[in-house]
Amino acid sequence: MKNKIVTDISIVGGGLTGSIIALSLAQYGIKSYIIEKNNNHIMLNTNYDTRTTALAPSSKDLLSSINIWELLKKDIGFINEIRVSDGDTPIFLHFDKHDIGNKPLGFMIKNSILRLKLHSAILNDKHVKLISPATIENMSITNDKAVLSLNNGTEIISDLIIGADGKRSSIRDMSNINTIGWNYNQTAIITNIKHDLSHNNIAHERFLKSGPLAILPLKNSFSSSIVWTESTDNAPSFLALNKKDFKNELTNRMGSFLGKIEVYEKRYSYPLMLKIAKNYISDRVVLIGDAAHTIHPIAGQGLNLGIRDIKTLTKILANTKKYGLDLGTKSVLTEYQKIRRSENLLMGVTTDFLNNLFSNDVLPVKLIRDLGLNFVNNLSSLKREFIYHAIGK
Repeated sequence: MKNKIVTDISIVGGGLTGSIIALSLAQYGIKSYIIEKNNNHIMLNTNYDTRTTALAPSSKDLLSSINIWELLKKDIGFINEIRVSDGDTPIFLHFDKHDIGNKPLGFMIKNSILRLKLHSAILNDKHVKLISPATIENMSITNDKAVLSLNNGTEIISDLIIGADGKRSSIRDMSNINTIGWNYNQTAIITNIKHDLSHNNIAHERFLKSGPLAILPLKNSFSSSIVWTESTDNAPSFLALNKKDFKNELTNRMGSFLGKIEVYEKRYSYPLMLKIAKNYISDRVVLIGDAAHTIHPIAGQGLNLGIRDIKTLTKILANTKKYGLDLGTKSVLTEYQKIRRSENLLMGVTTDFLNNLFSNDVLPVKLIRDLGLNFVNNLSSLKREFIYHAIGK
């Protein structure tokens, strides 16, 4: 006999995005079940994921609203300045928090810490339940309900299914939602380093022929997170290097502005792609985060775009709940798609353009982009517009 569960929302994907939307909806009394395919106890191990995330101020605002930010404060690193440079050229584009006031331009947090705090909040929230590990065997949609059948025999009946299950979303596939996009033939190599000199809360984005190299300040002034973009053909050989040789290759790309460096945590890698869902909605299904839009990490906007999805969807669903209406109707979901798809598409196109513009050494192109960096750097009003867009204000 099947174990039947009735709830308001089914959330497929228990990562950062799925956890945040569950807690965001819970503020308004909206009940949800999160279904996560991976073993949650393994995911909570601090060695499971040593990657870091750059959070925009708008993301901080949402995390504050669900009472997570206070739990993170002692582990947060600040981004007070951003320097964008084109290889070894002396010209760079400089963003400073004083350009828009005196608040940080962004914040750095380890994924493992954010995941732990979210999980703790979920366990203590009566409106949210987590089922892990579990996979979806079947999804069926009726006029008034959405039904998920799990591999453990459980059947979850809800008004709406939220697909928060990443760029290889099973919910997107089951809903027959197609995507547009392409692979970049680039791989992101991610690790954390220690260095002799303080980073002074400055984030660096250095454009190289193989792709951008981001050096992001962590809480400890002498530690930084590295996102090194390399061609997919060459990446495996760099990942296979011993610690000393890997450090030397990274130093060649970084330079010596942070002094001597040491790589102190595991290296991760993942292929880079642009993948945008043609639709964010289907019958009683809505996509958020990477399930809806996977973009190049060149501007560090991945999770931030997902959090903006969450903010918009929460507002719409909370309003619908307030008036006692069906959470899964097409009219409700269409409003979300109309608001979010245009911004996410624009960000996808922008990051694609920047990656193509900077990932080559053709001399005329290099001269034009260096002139562009210098022009923007000397036009304060344009710089402010770039910052406001990046931080979600």
